[in-house]
Amino acid sequence: MKYLLILLMTQLSFAQVWQTQKDWTWQDEEDYSQWIRTDVANKDMFVSKSSPWYGISADCADASYALRIIYSYEKGLPFAFRNPSGARGKNATISNETNKFDKHPAGTKRVVAFINYLGLSVGTESLSYNDTYPTAINSIDAGTLFTYKIKTRNGHVRHSYNIKDISEIGTFRLLYSTQAIKKDKLPMRDTWDKSLVNLPHGVWGFKRFIWPGYHMKKASAYPQSWKRSTEQLDLVNKYGKNFFNYVQKTLAKVDEDPKQKLTRLFKGLCDEAQSRIKYVDQGLKFREQIRNRCMNYSEYDIYSTPARDKALKGAFTKLQDELALLEPLAGDSQYEVIKSIFSEFTSSSDQESLLEMCAIEYRQGHRIDLSELWNRISKGLLSSHPNDKVELRWGETRSGATRCKKWY
Repeated sequence: MKYLLILLMTQLSFAQVWQTQKDWTWQDEEDYSQWIRTDVANKDMFVSKSSPWYGISADCADASYALRIIYSYEKGLPFAFRNPSGARGKNATISNETNKFDKHPAGTKRVVAFINYLGLSVGTESLSYNDTYPTAINSIDAGTLFTYKIKTRNGHVRHSYNIKDISEIGTFRLLYSTQAIKKDKLPMRDTWDKSLVNLPHGVWGFKRFIWPGYHMKKASAYPQSWKRSTEQLDLVNKYGKNFFNYVQKTLAKVDEDPKQKLTRLFKGLCDEAQSRIKYVDQGLKFREQIRNRCMNYSEYDIYSTPARDKALKGAFTKLQDELALLEPLAGDSQYEVIKSIFSEFTSSSDQESLLEMCAIEYRQGHRIDLSELWNRISKGLLSSHPNDKVELRWGETRSGATRCKKWY
């Protein structure tokens, strides 16, 4: 009888994606934060053939789920997400205890299959509505998510960032994927000081994962250690566009020197502008592959850039707003050159300096400085439509726009 019981338990453990060894505690959350900070959680972990997690296909929400699942598996912790079918009772969630992946070898290959199945089933809406809760600002840490949803002309764009680390001055290092990264099997993005511009609203904002067993419970039943709070919505109403300044000051351990702040904001803007080259080129390359036929909704959704263009514009306006507060630096050569970005007339000397500091070479033989890029953005010249030619994508010309449908 004892042998039979052991045999049955062994068969059950092999049926699961992995076997739960303990339940989540707040110490596990703190350990998860430390794990996210390590090099184990890296931009190449889904595409490097030497990685045990090679083969994971992840856009933004998938990457957030994947990181949580991988850690849960490695530590023997449970993982669950709300069943997208809307089932209730014992089928309300799908967890690591499911036996749907028996055909895959036990271990990392089975976990990868589980993650890829989840990626086909749920997205950023499910992540924000069903599987995470809003957290207090002072509890934001590595492993916290930031999700947003913005309305466009004919639809919405959604995204999820994973906070990989927080600097001494309260800025974020973000690790994230995109639909284009997923489709083209590219490494994730890992970047410091990216400007967040989309304010929290509704279920969107700074979030943490709900522990298995709590998905169907009211928020009043959540442990106090979670620090669940909707304060970020009140803070948005109070501070408006300065909300993220408040977040930074709350999380900072040291004050940021004005000169350091100027350098950081400029570097962040430059990175955002140069990153757009890569995003646009992905769409242009795909446009060539399909011989410039009109992209369908799915293709347009992958390669269009409305959210990224909004983030780029936000990085400009963030720098412009902060320059007014950094007036004590007036006379400093770096300050004056950066300030010239927003001048009606930029001298040839400043243009030359801006090109040395950050050149935007968006096509061979054509490069512009940030002043010219801001001029084009402020006039609404940049195109986010992936069927447009490169000159239109970067606002070099107004003629020859695509007649293909703008899906949103």
